[in-house]
Amino acid sequence: MPWLEKSLARRLADGEVSARELTKEGRSPSSSIATVGNDPEHDAEGQPADEDRDILFIHVPRCGGTSLTKLFKVPQKAAEYRGLYHKVGLKYFFYRYGLLEKANFPFFTIENFIVCCSLGISTAIWYSGLIKPITPLCTPAQEANGFACPPSLLTIVMYACAILMFCSSTFFFTAPISGRIDFVRRLYAIFVGQILCNLTEAEKWLTGVSRRGYVVHFTLNKVIKYGFLRKSDLDNIESFSVVRNPYSRMVSIYMYNRFGPLESFEHFVESWYKKWKAYKKTGDTEEWNVYCHVLPMYEFTHEKQRQLIDCVVKQENLRGIVNGTLNECFHKDESAPIPPIVLQALRDMPHSNRRKRAKPWQDYYNRRTARLVYEMYKEDFTIFKYDAHIPGRPELDEALASTYFDADTDYLGEQAPQTEAEKEARQAPSLVAHPPAPHSLASHDSYNSETSVDVSI
Repeated sequence: MPWLEKSLARRLADGEVSARELTKEGRSPSSSIATVGNDPEHDAEGQPADEDRDILFIHVPRCGGTSLTKLFKVPQKAAEYRGLYHKVGLKYFFYRYGLLEKANFPFFTIENFIVCCSLGISTAIWYSGLIKPITPLCTPAQEANGFACPPSLLTIVMYACAILMFCSSTFFFTAPISGRIDFVRRLYAIFVGQILCNLTEAEKWLTGVSRRGYVVHFTLNKVIKYGFLRKSDLDNIESFSVVRNPYSRMVSIYMYNRFGPLESFEHFVESWYKKWKAYKKTGDTEEWNVYCHVLPMYEFTHEKQRQLIDCVVKQENLRGIVNGTLNECFHKDESAPIPPIVLQALRDMPHSNRRKRAKPWQDYYNRRTARLVYEMYKEDFTIFKYDAHIPGRPELDEALASTYFDADTDYLGEQAPQTEAEKEARQAPSLVAHPPAPHSLASHDSYNSETSVDVSI
């Protein structure tokens, strides 16, 4: 992103700051990332001792992360060494972060309280006539003749600002609008990044906040691309991510990004599939062009099908990890024990962000939506070894078993149809022949949150 500050790695390379100066600031020149505390102690081989090794957490959207930001006090540390302007901006950022986890279009907010106060004050000014002598929009003669004067200029400005604030905070700058509508997302990026001079940006928020917890909402490839890390730095850092069942993740994505409770899951998945096709056509992962929630999970953890993250943990295993009954993750795409420092972080993670849902995620699916989600995130099923079948929904297995699927015609088969007649004969009305399970996706449930530890941006 063009408005980001130079990373510490580039500052070091450009000679703008010395390693000694970074050490005085409590930052680690070896990892090229801001740290808090002294430099880590090293073992006999020159590597950092495990208890002091840096942690890099690559935050896969809708897979868990907000609990870790609380554990490592990200909101407080992100604002360290920042001026008052950016401290206020970051405070507001994390405030909005919490709001959008509770509602798609937050109504009961501080912004709307200010809107109500502004409307009340401007209306009082209008009817009291206190400001008319200052900014009159009609002549004294008109007033004397009983002419109904319009509100004063100040009143009009206050009304306009109140309406703009209400629309912006309640609708425009929310996940459903700014995430799903590219134009709004780009407008938001320009407004906050360039017009407001990076109001909510902090190098520490983007690149890490302490030796014990880096929280980054970038793919690992972008962390390296933008110079926040070098590939060689990964040798001295314990990196990890949390992933989850792609079907469950899609329901979480839906709850976070839907246009309110009246948008059905099926309609959402259809529109999401179009966004995924645009991403798949170009392979571009830049936020300017593709919303990060659209990306498959492996984009955050892998490079050309090779795992870069040291430790990938399944969200479904977190309960067992916390209870001490499980201790495994993916390391180089093979099962391995979780590194001690990562294991401790996961066990210390607060679970205050649990969210409730009206029905199990399995009940959101019918044959078409199940197949669309499988098509979008097929690589995630393979790489992270998730079963492509949905538990408790055997009637969906036929739609998931076929090796060929045409989303435009619902055609299922072992290969692409050879003729139009074959295509018509084998077109799959069966995709919608079976009714959904109870609590069907057609029912417009009210907004309810997930029961998983999955709260994320």
